[in-house]
Amino acid sequence: MTLASKLQKLLRLPDFSLPIWILTVGRLLSQIGTGFTLFSAPIFFSGELGLSSSLIGFGLGMGSLAGVLGRLISGTLSDRPNWGRRPMLLWSAAIATLADLAFACSPLVPGKSWQLFMVGNLLMGFGIGLYWPAMEAALVDRTTPDQRNEAFALSRLGDNLGLGIGVLLGGALMVSKIPYPWLFVADGISFVVFGALVFGYVTETVGQTSAGSSVEKATGAAEPLTKGAGAPSGWKVALGDRTLQKFVLVNILFTAYLSQIHSTLPLFLSKFLPKANLSLSPGFIGSLFTLYVFLTAMTQMPVARFFRNRGHRVMLQASNVSWVTGFLVLATMGFAASQMPMVSAGMIQGWTLVSLIVLSLATVTYLPAASAFVAELAPDALRGTYLSINSQCWAIGYFLGPTIGGWALDQLQRQAYWLWAGVALCGLFVDVGLRSLSQSPAQSSS
Repeated sequence: MTLASKLQKLLRLPDFSLPIWILTVGRLLSQIGTGFTLFSAPIFFSGELGLSSSLIGFGLGMGSLAGVLGRLISGTLSDRPNWGRRPMLLWSAAIATLADLAFACSPLVPGKSWQLFMVGNLLMGFGIGLYWPAMEAALVDRTTPDQRNEAFALSRLGDNLGLGIGVLLGGALMVSKIPYPWLFVADGISFVVFGALVFGYVTETVGQTSAGSSVEKATGAAEPLTKGAGAPSGWKVALGDRTLQKFVLVNILFTAYLSQIHSTLPLFLSKFLPKANLSLSPGFIGSLFTLYVFLTAMTQMPVARFFRNRGHRVMLQASNVSWVTGFLVLATMGFAASQMPMVSAGMIQGWTLVSLIVLSLATVTYLPAASAFVAELAPDALRGTYLSINSQCWAIGYFLGPTIGGWALDQLQRQAYWLWAGVALCGLFVDVGLRSLSQSPAQSSS
């Protein structure tokens, strides 16, 4: 038994092929670089270069739109034998590196900071959009159905762990007064390393998928695809899949849930609580979200292992219950802070901590199950296309969530806790949608 095998057995790690581990390690490294810049980029472009908040927000929004285009292209080309998963991953790394180069050069070209900021956001959004469908399709190609929950969990573990490490290192580098452009250089280097790992260790899998590739899963017919994978007929099959249509509606709500943690919740804690004569310090809020990132990283694999034989739909239902519980805790906390004078800052800190612990469990049960469900629903030859549609749910959810959440906080003002009650109520619609999936003849064995 090799040292790697002994370590794998000792840590109870899944028995995956080398490319799965390479994709995970590469993603961890690139997310460390992303963590460097996650919080420093707005500070840099606002404070150092004088860009307005609205301009920065517009640039980030344009990056999201570029990501939609990237996902469409990646979903189509990653299914085509003359392209495939590997080239999409390499192009993703290269374009993201160019984005960081644009960011790093922005202070070096007088009068062009805004243009370079926009170029950087467009390139970064497009590059990340190319990444997701191709990476998830490559992962599915190399795993069996009973491995996929853990495979997607391992990928998300790399994301969360890398992001957490990157945020901590980025904060340390900012305190040490290292010039901001070097953070973008570090991020660019991480994408170069990721691309090198893909180039050296990840082979193409299009055309090597399991036998019997057909549209049978999606339509009930046994006819093989008559056009190249990713052709318009492939999108017609995917968009006409009734089970996928139902799941897309559910998944948009799930991703909108997740976006509330990253966008609306920090605003709620920093703006609503002071109006209720209570407040949490920025340092405490930052520590809470760092804890949330590491908690999701530490629990990702154990939770996926626990649900291994319980099915993806059961895992998604458990996630929905956790989301609703976490949001109800926030609603209760907001009501108490607004209506009960005896509530102290310490009690608010405890409530917030409990809510983030519950929401971290909701996150780790949702992330692998959603991708694994779609992967098993997809015909072998259309995995990239199906996973591209699944990835678009993130773009829609991350547009709707922050937009509605920010608007609600402005409208409700001192009654902002009603926002969390309303979000929790959405769990009823998610539950109905998940139950309808079990009645579909096209559903996978899970």
